[in-house]
Amino acid sequence: MPAVPLVSIVTPVYNGEAYLGACIESVLRQTFSEWEYLIVDNRSTDGSAAIAEGYAARDPRIRVVRPDTFVFVHQNHNRAARLIDPRSRYAKFVGADDLLYPECLERMVAVAERYPSASVVSAHRLEGDRVQGEGLVPSGTELMPGRTVIGRALLGPPWVTGSPTTLLFRAELVRRPEPFFDENVWHADTDAAYRCLLGADLGFVHEVLTFTRLHPGALTNFSHRVNSYLSHSGRMLIRYGRKVLSPAEYRRLLRSWLWSYGFYLGKQRLKPSRWREQEFSTFHRWETERMLTELGAEERREVRVALWCCRHLVGGHHVEARPRLMAEAASSPGGAAATPGSSERPAHG
Repeated sequence: MPAVPLVSIVTPVYNGEAYLGACIESVLRQTFSEWEYLIVDNRSTDGSAAIAEGYAARDPRIRVVRPDTFVFVHQNHNRAARLIDPRSRYAKFVGADDLLYPECLERMVAVAERYPSASVVSAHRLEGDRVQGEGLVPSGTELMPGRTVIGRALLGPPWVTGSPTTLLFRAELVRRPEPFFDENVWHADTDAAYRCLLGADLGFVHEVLTFTRLHPGALTNFSHRVNSYLSHSGRMLIRYGRKVLSPAEYRRLLRSWLWSYGFYLGKQRLKPSRWREQEFSTFHRWETERMLTELGAEERREVRVALWCCRHLVGGHHVEARPRLMAEAASSPGGAAATPGSSERPAHG
């Protein structure tokens, strides 16, 4: 291991033996060598731990940690964040089913070093066979104010994250005492990026530096089944909209989202089969109750009434059932963490 690793690379994994070796190899091929690689195995029942330990035996920069308890995916990410080297300057989470292209760290670190105000560095990525991230930052521009980036993202695609593997963070932000990933937010990677960007800038590399693998992983499957992306848009708007948008723009966007969300839930209400799906009703009841809790005191009464109506359109199980449901989505057969090749990354949006 280098005397002082400049970058801490982190891969939380559960049952990822199908792709973990390729992921580790992509780290080993980096043209930038001042890194440590921390692999946190969340009590895998396949060969993930053995694969990771085999590489660690051959390269001292690789550390494998296998805690005694299985935890929910966001908790495993936070557990891993607390284990990075206290001296590292940057942190990069890499999904066990994703890949870094050889110049990824070199290019991203160069931008971060050039612009100390950048708390997050992003780049284009290949997702399946499509290049993502185009249009977020104008061509030829390496730095953009974080609030501008969040505002653009709240208005619609392209979004700032897309995949946790795409981003490089300043490690001081990851190491803060409070959990880096909010365990009450399903798309926690987006929320973490926005939080970092509120008081800083986004650095950007106009090259494809990472590969996001698409396969039947249940975190993504769960997100599609319950349409978590729609409620996520509202939660991020409520959390960050007033901070980065003009009052008129925020109200217009919030009204539009409330109409879309209410119309969607109303349509689902007409489908009896939908309301036999405990995961759907539990998830959206949790989301609406969290949004009602997070609304600022200055929010208009009609917004609260609209969200209250959305919550009652959902019906379903009490909000306390949501953590259990999320754990089941991440660990049961057919669930995220039990799926071969699962990256154990927070579902991205």
